[in-house]
Amino acid sequence: MRRNLVLLAISAIVALIIPAGAHATALARLSPATQSLARCVQTNGRLSVLMLIDESGSLASTDPFNQRVDGIRAALTGLADLSEVPVDGRKPEVSVLMAGFFGLVRPDPEEGVPEGAWKPVSGENVDELLEDAGRYEALNRGRSTDYATALTAARKLLADRAAEQTQEGGAPCQALIWFTDGRYSLPRRVGKSGVGLPLTLPYAPGIRLDEPGAGEEAVTAGKNFMCKPNGLMDRLQSDGVIRFTVALSTDLSAADAAFLDAATTGSGGDGQRCGAHLSPLSGEYLSASNGDRLFFAFASLGGATVPVHAKPICPKLSCVRGVTSFTTVPGLSRFLIKASGGAQRSKTPRTLYLQLDGPDGQSVTLKPDGPVTFSLAGATITQRWVSSRAVEVQGDLAPGGRDWLGHWSYAFVDPAASPGAPGGRGYSAVQLFADLEPAPQGSPVLIRGSPTKLGFELRQGSNPDQPVTAGALVRSAHLFATIDDPISGSSTRVPVTGPDSDGTFSAKVAIPSTSTAGFVYLGLTASFSTPGGTPIAPQYRSFDVPVRFPPGQGFPTISPSTLDLPSLHGVGETEGILTVKASSVASGCVWLGPAEVENAPSGAGKVVATVTPEAGSADRCISLGKGEERRFTVRLKPSSEARGTVTASIPVHLRSDLVETEHVVSVPVAFAMARAPGVGTVALTVVLILLGVLLPLLLLHLLNGFGAWFAAPNRLRAIRLPVEMAHGGPLRRRDEGSEIGRGESLHVQGERRVRELEVGGLEFETVASGSVKDRTFELFRGPYGIVRSKGRKLIAGAKQPLRSWRDGTAHQVPLGLAGTWIFRFDALRPAESGREEAAVTAPGAARQEGNFFAPSEPPVVESSARPKPREARIEGELVLLISDGPPLDQGERLFEQAEEGLKAVDSLWEEARPEPEPEPEPEAAPAPSDDEGDGFREPEEAPGPPIPPAPEPKGWTPAPGPAKKPGRKPGKGGDDNFF
Repeated sequence: MRRNLVLLAISAIVALIIPAGAHATALARLSPATQSLARCVQTNGRLSVLMLIDESGSLASTDPFNQRVDGIRAALTGLADLSEVPVDGRKPEVSVLMAGFFGLVRPDPEEGVPEGAWKPVSGENVDELLEDAGRYEALNRGRSTDYATALTAARKLLADRAAEQTQEGGAPCQALIWFTDGRYSLPRRVGKSGVGLPLTLPYAPGIRLDEPGAGEEAVTAGKNFMCKPNGLMDRLQSDGVIRFTVALSTDLSAADAAFLDAATTGSGGDGQRCGAHLSPLSGEYLSASNGDRLFFAFASLGGATVPVHAKPICPKLSCVRGVTSFTTVPGLSRFLIKASGGAQRSKTPRTLYLQLDGPDGQSVTLKPDGPVTFSLAGATITQRWVSSRAVEVQGDLAPGGRDWLGHWSYAFVDPAASPGAPGGRGYSAVQLFADLEPAPQGSPVLIRGSPTKLGFELRQGSNPDQPVTAGALVRSAHLFATIDDPISGSSTRVPVTGPDSDGTFSAKVAIPSTSTAGFVYLGLTASFSTPGGTPIAPQYRSFDVPVRFPPGQGFPTISPSTLDLPSLHGVGETEGILTVKASSVASGCVWLGPAEVENAPSGAGKVVATVTPEAGSADRCISLGKGEERRFTVRLKPSSEARGTVTASIPVHLRSDLVETEHVVSVPVAFAMARAPGVGTVALTVVLILLGVLLPLLLLHLLNGFGAWFAAPNRLRAIRLPVEMAHGGPLRRRDEGSEIGRGESLHVQGERRVRELEVGGLEFETVASGSVKDRTFELFRGPYGIVRSKGRKLIAGAKQPLRSWRDGTAHQVPLGLAGTWIFRFDALRPAESGREEAAVTAPGAARQEGNFFAPSEPPVVESSARPKPREARIEGELVLLISDGPPLDQGERLFEQAEEGLKAVDSLWEEARPEPEPEPEPEAAPAPSDDEGDGFREPEEAPGPPIPPAPEPKGWTPAPGPAKKPGRKPGKGGDDNFF
């Protein structure tokens, strides 16, 4: 049976970038792309991951069991591990955005990313994220697979995220994980297949996709747009985005696979090339050539493959043939099992269990619905099921423990299989992790132009200040070192010797005299071996090592070694401070050459750099006395706004009075750019200064007016439903027998954006900067939409908060409209009380005592129950606005959102509650009569206070009901009282 399990363990990517001794660790011989990402995370402590997920209809055949969803979940569990592990005492900040693509991209960066779409990843919220990933199971009906549009949007999303995170400076790490079934496809857009999709594409001008053969021409144009020199892929590279491309299909053609490989790494099969600057340093391509084992593919990124064991799945109970074993030894910190039962042709594959046996004879059965964490043989076991047939099992081994030492085993079990029946095959891989990490001794400094001896050691991962110099793992350790020059981009492998008798290692590192780098990246990888044969994951760490001039020459020093400037939104300039300090043994001189811009977004224009105080040539060199310090302000100003990252370097020329030689140190400079959300701040400020206040405000209003458009009606569908809702109950359709369905298309109202729209009596209009009649002034908030219905009350809801005006008869709506619900009131039926009323009777004969009556028997109170109380209820029409595209269940989801939204409007039910009834007045005892005739006076009825009629709810139209009599209610006085 052909298995097509595309359950992608991207958690293994994270395993490559977490420091040694932590919850996930780097593999030996890291791929260049993974090493770049590892170095960035360990240096900067921030990582933003964009998951770009194919939603095209072809997935129904290439990924019929939605294994890409399991891959997303596997990635999230790994990212959660990464977020919990400190690097140099600081936990990295990890965030993720899941975006889908077909012929469109959601979310669309041009429409703005919803607040909270970028979600932090941690152990506390990973289960919530796993649930969110499940929505992609139904998202496989999109039309077209448009790579150029998807990656253009991805670049914008990441650029905006980088600008958001670096407003105060810094340099976040960014990764793009791109899931696709591998074929760039633009079918002809006619009829239903073209609804909601543009007929022309920015990268293919002059080509209309509703014409025969246009799709192939547009694909060719798209590939050229991606792969031309300084094209889209080169711009992603220059933005510093590390890319991992995952081909989901096992039926990928050689040409399609070669193109994806080239678009990721720069070169692919059949001699395909892409871009001028792509390289394996920032791209890794994975193909699902063996679907069952793709779950483990990231374990072999650029290095030794982790062995994958194929064993039978045992029926009901564990069997000898299905058991996989491994041995734990002293010095380990954890083990990690990845196990997948493969996929079945059935749409509902059977759930599998995993039986795990510890070295002390204890055994436990792991199930998808079992506890996440438990103890076994002195180890803390954590299970994460990414599907009903695939699981990651982590065992954290207590430092210094003995119970977990020895022989472990596990096996897949099919609880529904009959003994003797074929149960298929399961696949698994297991890795051990040492509680050791490599590190340089002391605070190393490299000398330019001469070899420098560096010493290395292994430190305890759980206690990084503690060197480990003995033990079987130390004796089996091998260290590998690399030196990466950030200015030249060169990478050099450095031989390492050891361990010596004291458990240390050493290497000689030479920095060429021609290098202008002020620092280099030192990468250390420690690999181990174990007698049991189970692979121990090598540990990777990255360090910044300063480069100095030979001692005794007295050259000044520069800090910081790299200048990460605050991000720039719109037009303007950004600045940072460079500090140059003279040697304590010699005076010197410094001047800064013109900035060399290495990369800038295409729309940024010329980037101008200025330095204050000015010292731009040798003739204007600024002198420094011994130990003197000078600060230089570096400003960079692009000519126009753009999205992307600007990278440059500033050559700093240094002189010392002790030698005649002049040296140059290049300082890397980088900052992120994003488009301003509204009018550029600088432009607005200039207008305010030159022309006063009114003209700039008018200009801002006009700009808002240009953006005040609703989406094209042909992209929308409207579902109209008569509904009712009782207080505390569900929202119900009054025609229960009908389906919500897809409603009515609004294509008859046009294919272009509109400022006004009418849907079933609902009148929509766009507003640029506020409304006098609504008494709102929204000039700085940007344009928005309003819905009305001839004075009737409305409530509307969408993903973002909305407002209402004019006693609820006017309500805000988003300009996108799709995903908005509007409830229009027909009637509100207030609740009616069901309290019992008491009638007092006197069945016994009365006897006379003195001048008043006293009953011979106590009065009898009889109850007369009213009908069951009626709850408050609202009635009206619900209008659901959805997009004219997948998924098909948009209406059902939006109906559920409307139900929750209406329940949350407390004012509805307050106005619908019954009026509280006044408490009965106490009966006054008869007073003695002063009349000497018959000895008593008839008791007078004391009039009670008048009860006003209940007010009608404000603004509502009450449903017809029984008429109320004026005056007192029954049982509250008057003729209904008996004395």
